[in-house]
Formats: sequence, C-alpha cells, structure tokens
Amino acid sequence: MDGFCHLISEVIHRNGLPAAEVLTGGTATTLPGYFRPAKRWDVVIYNGNRLIGAVEFKSMRRSFGKNINNRGEEALGSAIDLSYVFECGTLKDQPKPFIGYIILAAITDESIRPRRDKKLRLGVDEEFKNASYEKRYATMCTRLVKSGIYSATALLCCDRRRGHEGHYQATNKDTSIEAFIKVLGTHIAKEARLSKRYPPR
Repeated sequence: MDGFCHLISEVIHRNGLPAAEVLTGGTATTLPGYFRPAKRWDVVIYNGNRLIGAVEFKSMRRSFGKNINNRGEEALGSAIDLSYVFECGTLKDQPKPFIGYIILAAITDESIRPRRDKKLRLGVDEEFKNASYEKRYATMCTRLVKSGIYSATALLCCDRRRGHEGHYQATNKDTSIEAFIKVLGTHIAKEARLSKRYPPR
C-alpha cells in the first residue's frame, strides 16, 4: 500500500497544502474515539494542529466468505467512531475531516463467482442477491459514501499474477481510485482556502 500513501501525499501537496503532514505510523496516527478511547489509522493528515484527513487501508487475498462481514463491520465502526468525535466529542469545534477507505482485493474464483444466498425470513437486499464477493464489496463501498459515513472509498481488484506489476482494475467508477483522489483533492483545496482565513495554530 506504500504507493497509495505516496499518491495521497502528492494530491495533498498539489492542492494547496505543501506543508501538510502525512503520517503513516506510530502513535501519531492514533486518533481519539467517541465510543472507545482511540483507534490507529493507516494514514493521518494534519494541517498544523488541525486534523484534515484519515484513511484506512485493507486488503483481501483469500477466505472472502469468512472475512467480508468482518471488513464491513470494521469499516463502519472506524468511521462512525471518528465522525462522532467531531459531532459530539472532544473535537466538536473543528471541521469534520476527510475520511477515506481503500481496499485491495485479489481476483480469484472465489471472489468473482456469483454466490448462492441463504433463505432468510426477512429476505436479502436486491443488490446483494446472488452477487459475487467483489460485487458485494463494491455495493458496500458505494453505500458507505452515499450514506455519508465515508468521504470517499476505493475498491481495487488485482490478479495475483500481475499485482506486483501495479496492475489493478476498478469494479465501477464510483469506487475507482480516480474518484477517490478527486474527492480528496476537493477536500484539501477547501482546507487550503480555509487556512488562509483561519490559519491553524
């Protein structure tokens, strides 16, 4: 995922915040929570003392059936917890930051094969019926943004034989890395304008 970290840094610096800090490790990437004390993020972006972005990276190579629900619960919990810090918690006087989620998934027979749904008493959402794990991930990522839980998400799929070459594909345009970068760039440009009026300490 290092390449995505470099890409995020470049987008931030090119959109008006050349002095912004892009942190990728240690206690500096651990942010306060609302429903729990703290949570470590993969990338945290600061402009002075103001948090302007947090991004979570995930990958999935195998055992999609065992892990897909866990990934969904993790994604929901992390973003909702951080959002409430800005809505009700210790940082409620600061603007809500960009919250991003990028998942890199292997293309395998398991991930692209349509799934047979269990019969549930209350039924299953039409978007998930007989959908492959890849399609279910795409639906989840799209809805995480439409619901306002995340600012942007990206689902990138790669063949194990070509992944080391940097080859990947997007499931749809809404969850492409291009769409993710566009939203991030817009958010950073807005923060740059805000910083001119109200410089961070």
